[in-house]
Parts: sequence; structure tokens; C-alpha cells
Amino acid sequence: MRILHIIDFLPEFHSIYGGAEIATERLVKGLNSSGIENFFMVSYPDKNLNVHQNVIPVKTIYNFIDLKNPKSFKNKFLRIVDVFKIIFPFDIVVFLKSRKILKKIKPDIVHFHNFKKISFAPLLWTKIFKIPSFLTIYDYWFFCPNETLIYKDGEICKFYNSQKCFNCFKIPLKFRIFLPFRKFFFNFFLNMINGYIFLSQSSLKIGIEYGVPKRKSKVIYQIFEDFNEIEFKFPEENIILYIGWVQYRKGLHILIEALEKLIKEMEDIKLYVVGEIEKVNREYVEYILKKINEKKIEGYVKIIGKVCKEKIKEYMEMAKVVVIPEQWENMSPVVLVEAMFNKKAIVASKIGGIKEFIEDGKDGFLCEPKNPDEFAKKIIKFLKNDELLIKFGENAFKKAKEIWDNKKNVEDTIKFYNEVLKNGEIF
Repeated sequence: MRILHIIDFLPEFHSIYGGAEIATERLVKGLNSSGIENFFMVSYPDKNLNVHQNVIPVKTIYNFIDLKNPKSFKNKFLRIVDVFKIIFPFDIVVFLKSRKILKKIKPDIVHFHNFKKISFAPLLWTKIFKIPSFLTIYDYWFFCPNETLIYKDGEICKFYNSQKCFNCFKIPLKFRIFLPFRKFFFNFFLNMINGYIFLSQSSLKIGIEYGVPKRKSKVIYQIFEDFNEIEFKFPEENIILYIGWVQYRKGLHILIEALEKLIKEMEDIKLYVVGEIEKVNREYVEYILKKINEKKIEGYVKIIGKVCKEKIKEYMEMAKVVVIPEQWENMSPVVLVEAMFNKKAIVASKIGGIKEFIEDGKDGFLCEPKNPDEFAKKIIKFLKNDELLIKFGENAFKKAKEIWDNKKNVEDTIKFYNEVLKNGEIF
């Protein structure tokens, strides 16, 4: 079986990537070990990064904007293209280029992952060439222009690509008038997909509420590295670890509020912030830095920024508590699973897929997403009780081994591929 995976970015080939890209890479490694031949179609990689023969870059409209254009023109045109692709994500350059790639590879299946930059364009060719297509849902871009299903008041949104987006989506008014067409355009392409993979039951529920056909959908948990039983080393320092993009939806502001309260309980603590801070919403980053300064807690916060996977493991080992203060319906945070496999004490938001994987009071603590007081109280429980910290970490590790069984999850993915290949009704 030959599978073409379509994704914007990949670790080692691009400097920008997140949990979805890491999860895709791990899935492909699992499929490779099962004898499946895998290829990637990606956006053009960063300079000086080599491309593997099975990784095929495709030019997008962005590549042509960058060609010898004056900076003022380029910035203005980039803004228009960015907004246009949020509402009508079809890249004509990719459409023209991707035909050749599909004809060259001749895949049995095309599997779409995160592809906002590449757009839906290759999906048309899968329909023309009668190649079954799959889509893994990593965020809610398909159902929400902001990707997060967070309404303007900060509450969880259930309007799904509706006229309500007009009040919430922050783009110029002249572009917002096209928002009502977004649902029609997205549904036109989503209806071409033959199989949907969701990463948790909660995200499957959201997909079905939106209108994704249940008969085409399946929950298959992420593939992770082969974690063996680790020798737990008790951390010496009271380090609280946050790993993730520095964005509102990740909830670092809630953790900063909680930290101020924690310091009153015990002063020998430190918050490490690991994750992308340069290529994100600058306003939010400045808000976080201002908040730290105003609260005079600079000495308790160490902003590390983005690091390699090996460094993340080092910080994970150093941490006593891993905090995941998500503010959106995240289906399956990669950091959550890695913390569980590393036998870490976890304090996380009671939201999305998290509450499927963590049982409050057994293998971690769950908090109301917007409640810094609750986060502070439950973090301090771990920091003041070594026995509890070790016990919950062991329980989390056992749970992780049950849920993220790599062999089973790879087999379930292949089985789903084969079901669609054989089932003419779905195709």
C-alpha cells in the first residue's frame, strides 16, 4: 500500500511545527514498520534543510509573493491571501503543481493532516483520480475560522461556521462579509473526504454535531514513541513546567495568575515556559510579559522558548508538576501524553479530550479552565506531598500504556484504510 500524507510542515524540514506535526511523523513511522510505503507532500522547507526522497515539497502562492516583491506590497498581499485562505482555502498554485505529484506517486490513499497553507486544492485531484482520502482532525479549523471554538467572550462556542463568526473573527469588515460563505465552501470539500480520524471521543462528538457523517468517522488515538518503563527520578527542585505555544488558547495567563498565589504558599518554586514564543501572536506574548512584570514575579519565571525534542525530555525530567491550562476543546495534547508516559504529576484543564485521559484525583488533577485559584490549590497539593506526586505519576503511566498502545493504534489505522478501500458505498 502506498500512502501520500499531505501536511504543511514537518519536524526536521521546517522550523515551525507543533503537536500535530509530531503526531503525523510518529504515525508514519508506525505505518513504515508495518510495511506500508509512505510519502509526504509538504510546503517548501526552510532554507538549508535537506529534503528526504519521500518528502516532496510543493510550491504555494506564498512562494510567488516572496519573489522579488517590494516589502510593502508583499506584506499587504500576504495579508489578503492569509484572510482569503481562511475563508476560501483553495490555492491555485498548489492545484496546478499537485496533479503531477499524485500522478508520479500513484498513491492508494491520500491522508490529509494539517494543511492550511497547502489548502484543499489536492483534494480535487483525489476525486478526479478516484483515490480514497482521509483526514485527521487535529484542531477545529474546519468548523471555526479561529480554529479554537472559543467565542469572543472566552466561552466555548457551539455555533460552528455560522453568522456568529462575524462578531468574533478579527479581520477587516470588508473581508468579514464573506464569512457566511465559509461553511458552504468547507462543506463542499469535506464531503469529498472518505474517512475522518478523530483523536478523542469529545472531538468526534464535536465533528458529528457539526455534520461530519458518523459512518465515515472513527476515533483512533495518536501514535507515540515506544515508551518503555522508565526509572523515575524524583526531581530535586520545585519546578512547574508549561510546554506549548504561547497563545491565549493554551492558557499560560491562567498559570501566571496561579503562580502569584503559589508564591505566597512557598517561595522556592520556578515556572519554566517551554515553547514557541517568536512566531505567535505578539500581542499575547507582550501581555504575558507585562503581567509577569506587574506582579513582580520575574524571578520565578524562566521563559525558555522553543527547544528540540531532546531538550523537552530534559525539562520533563526536571519538572515536579506539568501544568496544561488549555482554554479550548483540545482533543489530545501531545504534552499530556508525554507527561503521563514520564510518570509526571499533572494538573490540567477539565476540557476537551483531557478529561477522557485524566481521572481527577487518580492519575492527575483537573481544574475549571478559567480558575487560577483551583490550579494553584491543586499544584500545591503535589508540591507539598511527595507520596501523592509519585503515586499519581505511576497511575498516569499505567493509563497511558492502555490508551496509547502503538501496535493497536497503527493496526486500527490500517484497518480503517482497508475498510474504505473495500467499501464502495463510503467511496
